[in-house]
Order: sequence, then structure tokens, then C-alpha cells
Amino acid sequence: MKASLKTIVCLGILIALAIPAVSAWSSGQSWDDNPEHIAAMQAYVAYTGETYKAKMDGANQYINSLNGTTGAGTMQADEQQFLATVASVQTMTTSAAITQARETMKTQIAQYRTDLSSAFTADNGNLDNLKSAVSASETADQTTIQNLLTAYWTATEKSHLDEFSYYDTQRTATLANLTAKGVDVTPAQLIETQIQSLQPSLKVALDSRNWAQIDDVNRQLGTLGSQFWTQVSNLDWQVREKNRLSWFDNRTAQMKSEIANLTAEHMDASQAEGILDQFQAQRTPLKVAYDNHDEQNIDTLVTQLNALSKQFYDLTNGDVWWQTHETQALAGFDNTTARMQEQVANLTAQGADVTQAKSILDQILAERAPLKAAYDTHDKTGLTNVETQLKSLDKQFNDAIHAINGWDSQETRSLAEFDKNVASWQSKLDDLKTHGVDVSKGEGILDQIKAERGPLQTAYVNHDQTALDSINTQLKGLEDQLRELIKGYENPLSRNVTASPKPTTHAGNGTHETSAAGGVI
Repeated sequence: MKASLKTIVCLGILIALAIPAVSAWSSGQSWDDNPEHIAAMQAYVAYTGETYKAKMDGANQYINSLNGTTGAGTMQADEQQFLATVASVQTMTTSAAITQARETMKTQIAQYRTDLSSAFTADNGNLDNLKSAVSASETADQTTIQNLLTAYWTATEKSHLDEFSYYDTQRTATLANLTAKGVDVTPAQLIETQIQSLQPSLKVALDSRNWAQIDDVNRQLGTLGSQFWTQVSNLDWQVREKNRLSWFDNRTAQMKSEIANLTAEHMDASQAEGILDQFQAQRTPLKVAYDNHDEQNIDTLVTQLNALSKQFYDLTNGDVWWQTHETQALAGFDNTTARMQEQVANLTAQGADVTQAKSILDQILAERAPLKAAYDTHDKTGLTNVETQLKSLDKQFNDAIHAINGWDSQETRSLAEFDKNVASWQSKLDDLKTHGVDVSKGEGILDQIKAERGPLQTAYVNHDQTALDSINTQLKGLEDQLRELIKGYENPLSRNVTASPKPTTHAGNGTHETSAAGGVI
């Protein structure tokens, strides 16, 4: 029994199937199904399959050489199953399929080991003779084995170097993308530079077919790759935080603008302000969540912010906003048109021609239905069009009313004031006449003033502002002359008196009387 155990242990040199991985590192994206990787895996299976075929052939030959052998047929069947699996790998196109085939090969070799051990023990085989038979078979097949080994290393080197370039391109593109977003990628770029510097070392290790060196380079690449993607992740979080906080600040500014609009329209903005306060209170927790890379908390906060944003929108721009504004707009429309109708009615009662004003008012009234429809359908474009039309019509109406009410009223008031002033000037001149003042010059100026009444009335009738301004300037000049003249009339020192005053007498001092002509006799 001890001899059997020793034999089984020694046979481990025959059936150990330690197939190394083609790539020992990954930067986060699978390279497994790349054709070059598949080719390297297939080359390795072909090489190991041929190696173990030679070993099995030698062992089978030795067992067949023993008298009374009972296990040779079973072992040959085991070998055929193994070789069928090896052959199937050459048509496989996925890493998963090849990996599964390799597991099958391990199982099949384990079965072969069991059957070989049984036959070896049953036939009282000699271990040294078995080793010699296996070695001789390997030597005989060495040319094929070495060719397959060379093909494997060629495929492996190409796969490793192309894999290196593949992920290097990914890293470079990632850095370029972050740079385009305005991110400072200097820390990650330094790591990328270190990774790139290892490419020559990887090639040297592959050229020397030294797995120890290859594994050492791969470990360095794995460490640096991990550091690189960690750094990129941090940078990506910075970009995400910047974009999210920018969204937050822009949305806050929009909310404040909406509230300002509500306030300007004399609407109650208290509810909207309450929602805004809740919204703004989430900024600090949001920043902390991004700083801590807390994805779960970020999702929770963003959900809350979206809900608050929707509440605010519904209140200021949604159904509530439209309903509130529709009520106010239609009430304002009705109040305005009622006032316009009252103006038209009053002017009609005064005998004014209101045809144009009434036509414009009819157009305004016709806009009520489109205005209501725009609010009911939340049609901002339609609402803007109606409001623009109403603004234009409102101006036209006011201009029409001003044309009627303004010129006619001003004409009446102006002519009444004109006649009143003329009467006042005439009264003053008449009063001066009764005192013996010669007012002929003043009457001449007053006649010029009276002559302006006709042109003044004509200017009002024609709505001729230029003529009106000229007449008013002329009248002001004439009135200023008349005013100064009357002041002179009313001054006793400047009166033109026709009767001579009585002579002045100085009594008791030898003074003689004087005449109006003066002189002492």
C-alpha cells in the first residue's frame, strides 16, 4: 500500500495541469474575448495538450508492455477524451468557453491519473521504467512540442503587448475627456506616465519567456492601474459634483426669478418661497454626499430635490399657476373693457364721434376667448401673441380716446380762457379811459390779440400742434406787451393829462405863483 501511495505521488509530475492566465491584470474593462487573447489561450491549450499527449502515450506504452495488463484500454479511452477536448478549443471564440474546456481537461487528467494508478498497481509496475517510458515519448515528440511552445509565446507576447496598448488608449482617452471638461488631470497623468514606462520591461520579460519577470511587471501594472482608476474616479466625482451643484445653483436662481415675477404681479408668493427654502437647505448635504462619494445618499437627495422642483414648477408654472393667472387675467380684462365701454358711452352722450374707438373696443372684446383658450391649454406662445395684440389695441384705443377727449376739451377750455382774458384786458382799458388815459395803443395790441382767435380755433379743429404752438407764442408776446403798457398807464407819473394843474402858491415868503409852462415873472 505504501508503494502505491508513493507511486501516486510521483505520478503527479505527469498529470499536473497548471495553466497560467494570459493576463494577470485588468483596468476595468474585459479584454477576455479579444481575438488576440483567444489566440493566446488556444495556443497554450495546444501546447499543453501536445505535452500531455506525449506523456500519456509513453505511459500507455509502458502499461501495455506489462504481462496481464488490465487497464490499458481504459487509459487509452481517457486519452482520446482528453485530446477531443483539446481539439475542440481551437474552434472556440470566447474566453469563458475555453476556460470551461480547461477545467474539463483537468478533470480528464485527474481521471487518467486514477486509471493509471490502478493499472500500475495491478500489474506491479516499476516506477523508474514508467518514468523512462514517459520521458522517451516526450523526447520523440519534442519537435512538435517546441514548435507549439514557440507559437504560444509568440501569441502570448502579442496578446500582452496589444492588451497593454488597448488599455493605454482607454486611459489616454479618459484623460482627454476629463481635460475637455476643464478638469486638471495632472495626478492621473503622472500615474499614466509611469504605466507607459513599464511597456519596455514587459516586452523584455516576454522575450525572455520569464514568467517571474512577467508576473513582476504585471504586479506593478496592476498597482499603478488601480491607482490610476482610483484617481480618475476621484476626478469624475469632482466633475459630477461641479455639474450637480451648478444645476442646483441655476435652479435656485430660476426659482428666485419666478418668485420675483409673482411678487411683481402682486401674487402671493409665500408658498413658493417656502418650497425654495426647503430646496436651498439641501445644498450643503448634497455637497457633503458628493465629497464622501456617497452614491446612496446622493440618490436620496436628488430624488427630494426633483420632488421639490416639481412642486415649485406646478405652483409657479403648472396647473396652479395657470389657473391663478387665468382668473386674474380675465378679471383684469373684464374690468378694463368695462371701463372702456363706460368711456365710449360717456363720449357718445356728449355727442362725440366715437366710431374709431368703438371699433377698436370691439376688437379688444373679441380677444377674450383666445385669451382664455391660451390659459386653458397652457399655451405660452398663444398667450404671448394675445397679450401682444391686446397691448397694441389698448394703445390704439387710448390714442383714439385722447384724440376725441383731448383736442375737443382743450379747444373748449382754451377758447373760453381766451375770451375771458380778452374781456379782462378790455375792462382794464375801459377803466383807464374813464380816467382820461389815452389807451389807443393798448386797444391796437388788444385787437391783434382778438385777431388770433380764429386761427387758434382752426388749429384745434385740425389738431395742428405746430400751428397751436406758434399761435400761443404770438399771444404770449402780445399779452406781455399789453401788460407792460397797462402798467405804464396805471403809473400817475406817466399819464398824458390834458388839463393844466393849478399853479403852485408859496405864501408868506415872497414867492410868486407859477404856470404850467413854468418860469418866474
